[in-house]
Amino acid sequence: MTRLTGLLVITMLTSLALGPGIVVATEDPHFETTVAKNYVTPGQAESLTVTLINDAEDPEDTVEPATNVDVELESGNTPFTVTSGPSHLGTVRDGNPVQVHFAITVPQDIQSGHYTVPVRITYEFDDDERETTRTHVTLRVSDRATFSLVETTGNLTAKSDGELAVTVENVGSEVARDGTLQIESRNTAVAFDGVQTSVRSIGELGPGEQRTVTYSVTATKTAEPGVYPVTGTIKYDDEDGARRASTPLAGTVSVSREQSFAVNATHSNLRVDRDGRVTVSVTNTGPHSIQNGNLELLQTGKSIHPKQTEFSLGTLEPGASTNAQFEVFVDEDATPTPRQLTFQITYDEKDGDRKVESPTSVEVGIDPERAVYDVETVDVTVPAGETESVTVRLTNLDSQTYSSINAKAYTDAPVEITDDSAFVSALEPGESTTLEFRVQAPGDALTKEYPISLDFKYDEPDGDTKLTETYDVPVSVIEGTTIRESAEVYIDGVSAPTESLLGGIIGFVLGTLGVGLVGVIGRRRS
Repeated sequence: MTRLTGLLVITMLTSLALGPGIVVATEDPHFETTVAKNYVTPGQAESLTVTLINDAEDPEDTVEPATNVDVELESGNTPFTVTSGPSHLGTVRDGNPVQVHFAITVPQDIQSGHYTVPVRITYEFDDDERETTRTHVTLRVSDRATFSLVETTGNLTAKSDGELAVTVENVGSEVARDGTLQIESRNTAVAFDGVQTSVRSIGELGPGEQRTVTYSVTATKTAEPGVYPVTGTIKYDDEDGARRASTPLAGTVSVSREQSFAVNATHSNLRVDRDGRVTVSVTNTGPHSIQNGNLELLQTGKSIHPKQTEFSLGTLEPGASTNAQFEVFVDEDATPTPRQLTFQITYDEKDGDRKVESPTSVEVGIDPERAVYDVETVDVTVPAGETESVTVRLTNLDSQTYSSINAKAYTDAPVEITDDSAFVSALEPGESTTLEFRVQAPGDALTKEYPISLDFKYDEPDGDTKLTETYDVPVSVIEGTTIRESAEVYIDGVSAPTESLLGGIIGFVLGTLGVGLVGVIGRRRS
């Protein structure tokens, strides 16, 4: 005799003993499952609440309590994916409903219709072995418009404005009319049109059709580089004219770190009272490429005068560098100390907006004033009463090449310059050459050093013509090799011109010779 038959016999005997009436039977556990919200949306993760009841098939009967009950939702032959595990319920008594929560994922491309999803129940009763039974719940995928957020793209940089493009698709089976897409930021660091939510029209969207709408987005001062969540909601009219709203569509906004540059002075040859050049290296340290970049020299301070203030950087990819050069002049009264030069970078972003970076300063040195050339004597000796070539050596002391060097020599009496010009086509840094001038010293010039003054007119590399300060070099006048006409001699302590001396000597000789001849003749004659 089975356990169920024995229970029925006991129940009948009890009923007869009590008197005539309805016979109540006690059955083994029997389960039924239902789900309150049975429609699901394609492409969404859904939460299901399943109600489990242990109840007899005959309304007049009762059931044994089930103990140690475990309930699990299974995918079965459906396209759903069950993402939750089994639930342990303990004891389920007769007629006492128990709610169990499950999670599933609905495929995006699922067909509309009704789907039977198995529910597996494992339990014990009457201290017997565990038994397993299955029930089911029915889920419905309705014929209507459903949506998917395909992608979100943008070029948002921390502490700046940008744009976010959002693409949605109607993956359902009906046309959505008069649709709008509301995008909402889940973090106050990202705002749309200055607020947390913004709405754009998407119009009519048929099954399988996509639409892209663009929002102005701002990363506030508190925004750090990273990924920020956003939620999209589509409202539309269905084919019956009823206004509906989609389930929330999850997306993200990526915020990259703030665009930055490295600006450094790599070369400077600034000197007091001179033209010079500053070379500045500009490196795009990312994260984005720039177009139509421009570097502007904003401030130089007193005594420094740039010949141009802007340099084109062109296109710079992240990590790329370029050198910008600025020609400047330093006043003669400038102090030779380090100076701060202020630069500013402007460029076009990918969306075409012109971006202005904060000014940045670099330090450059200014050297004391120094002569452009070194002039030293080589052969500067001139005998009195003669004309000789005087040779000097000219050296370029600077760091750049100069050309078309015209030398001019000047002097004062008694020394005269008969050939006062010299020309040098070019002198490179550190290069030397010799220059010759014809100098005449009169016969009555004293034997000593006389000054010769030189200056040089030359062309700089940029084509400007400059004139140097005056250089003084000595020329030495020495004794000549001929008797000087105006020389004086001293006879008995009295000076006399040379011509008088010569006349006296000649007279003395002739007088002596005359006396002798007279004596001889006189003697001859007697």
